[in-house]
Parts: sequence; C-alpha cells; structure tokens
Amino acid sequence: QNQFAADLCRLFIVANIAWYALEIPFVRYFFMKYIGEANLPGRKELSGRVLNEEASKVTDRIKLEVKGHCATGQCDGWKNISKDHIIASVINAEYMTYLVNTFCITKERKNAENLLEIVLSQIKYFTEVLQVTVVAWCTDASGDGSKMRRLLVQRLPQIFVVDCWAHQINLVVGDIFKAASIQFKELLDDALEIIKWFNSHTRALGMLKDTMIVKLRKALCLILPVITRWTSHYLAVRRLIDAEHAFVQLLLHKVDQLLLCAGDKDDAKEKAAEVIRKLEQPGFFARLRRLADHLAPLAIATNLFQSDDTRLDIVLIALASLYHIFSDDSLDLSVRRAVLASLEKRWAKQDQAIFVLALVLNPYIRVSAFSRSSN
Repeated sequence: QNQFAADLCRLFIVANIAWYALEIPFVRYFFMKYIGEANLPGRKELSGRVLNEEASKVTDRIKLEVKGHCATGQCDGWKNISKDHIIASVINAEYMTYLVNTFCITKERKNAENLLEIVLSQIKYFTEVLQVTVVAWCTDASGDGSKMRRLLVQRLPQIFVVDCWAHQINLVVGDIFKAASIQFKELLDDALEIIKWFNSHTRALGMLKDTMIVKLRKALCLILPVITRWTSHYLAVRRLIDAEHAFVQLLLHKVDQLLLCAGDKDDAKEKAAEVIRKLEQPGFFARLRRLADHLAPLAIATNLFQSDDTRLDIVLIALASLYHIFSDDSLDLSVRRAVLASLEKRWAKQDQAIFVLALVLNPYIRVSAFSRSSN
C-alpha cells in the first residue's frame, strides 16, 4: 500500500496531474474497478504525508550522490501559474544538476538583501545537510542578482560568483537587434508578422500544414519567439526556412484562398495582402537564411552554456570562438560590430582571472590557446 501511494504520487507529479483529480468520482471509480486491491489515498494525504515522504527520499538520494564533492549553487526566480513569485535553488556537482528548494517570496520585497539571505540559508543547507563544499554561486545579470553576488563575496570571500552566460548570450542577441542595420531589423519584423498572421488565422494555418504534409511529409509549427525562451528567435527564423517549399507552393496555387481567410473587413484583407507581399519579396528566404547564419553561432553557444556540464574554461573558449566568428568580414558589418561590442562589454564585467585559470588548468589546453604576446 505504501509503495502504491508513493508511485501514485510520482505519477501525478511527472504527468502534471492536479491533486484534486483524486476527488473526481470517475477517477476513484476507475482505480476501484481496475486496481481494486489498492486503497486509493485522498488528495490531502497524497499531497501531504506521501509527498513529504517522497521529498525526503529525493533529498537522501541527492545527499548520497553529492556528499563530499565541491558544488556550484544557483538561483533564479519566476512567477508560477498562480502569479506567486518563486525563487528556486539548485546545485551542480560532478556535472549533475539538482533542484533542491523553492521559496515563495510573493509577500517579500524583491531586493538584493533579501535574495542574499535566501542564498546564505541555502549555502548553509548545502553544507550541513547535503555535506558539499560550495565553491561558486551563479545568477543572471539582473540588478538584484548582480548586487547580491557582490554582497555574497563580501560575506564569503572564498566563493567565486559568476553570471549565467546563457542569459548573457541572450542579451547579446538583444543587442544585435538594437544596433543592426535597418535591413536586418525589417527582415526580422517581417518574419514575425508572417508567423503571427498564420498562427492567428486557423484556416490559413491549416492550408499551410496540409501543404507541408505534401511537400515536407510532416506538418511543422510556426514558432513565435518570446524573450524568456533563449534561442527562440533563431528557431523562429529557422522554422520559416524549413517551411519555404510549402510557402512557395501555397503562394503559387492558393493565394486567393489565403486572402479569403482574412475575413470580410477591409483592414483584415489589407493585412493578409501585406503578409503575402512580404512572402513574395524577391530573395526573402535567401535573406532569412543569411539572418539565420548570423544567429546560429549564438544559439549554439546558448545551448552549450545552459548544459549541466558547462565549465568556466568552456565558456572562455566559446567566447573566443564567437569573437573569431564575428570578426569575419563576410558577415554583416552592423551585426559584427554589435556582437563584438556586446561581448567585450560583458567580458569586461567578469572576474576574468578565474576563467583564464580554469583554461590553464585544463590538461589538454594549458597555455596553448593564448598568443605568445598575450599578457
């Protein structure tokens, strides 16, 4: 019975099933009919005692895996579905990441001092309960996060503090669209307008997906990028490129039907005609491919930086690689200048010595990556 309750708790968590589902009569009927031998726990028992027991098992397993190791702590915040502000603490030890605790700080002031108290309590928890040695702490580059890291070093000078470089690269992408040439900005705006229009007109989207199945043998979703989804601008552009043949086929044979999808209002018809004109621009998809070529190295770096096994020496090598890539004269000058300036600005704010030391301590590289004239 205890094992059944524990597995049921895990099932509800991994399937994202609400606890109140246990109080739905048909759910209880289903379990009684097909699993009649087991005593089905109620919502309060499953989300209370059983959940607490499972959480304790997870903590014991984490402790067993990380005990005695050095670890990096991390924290970040978000709003959940109930609009509560949540802070989560994470540790990374031996190339594995573990979610440890979450805190609801909806009623608290969102400042660096309060964040510092949470971090200090977590360092104490990691040290005393999980029995690890915390050697570094990582946050994003928000004002509160940056100030908290400065305060943390004042309290615990033996700890290294670092920015989340996946977030930093996302900011570099933002700098591109602030400083890039008007042609690049307009191209991205056109791409987003096309995505929005098709996603908001179900009949047109259905026609596009039918054409995709014929031309590509599968239906692809058009991706609308959002700022909190790193790499989504690249993926949005890439998806349009992947669907190029379907768009071309649709424009060749069903333009009139696409216009009808807009409805009867004149402004809606004009919007549909505008979207079609954007798709029919000479060289539109060729220019999209060039835009994707500029965004791809940054998307790759972002995925590299947000992996569980990223090290400081990897960050430095990847940054050097990005600097080399965007020094290529074949790339758009405005994008090159924006990326190089952004990388230099963000690198200047780092504790550079620890990155260089990590690279020198890499037994496969040592000092071979540095110029002989480098200081």
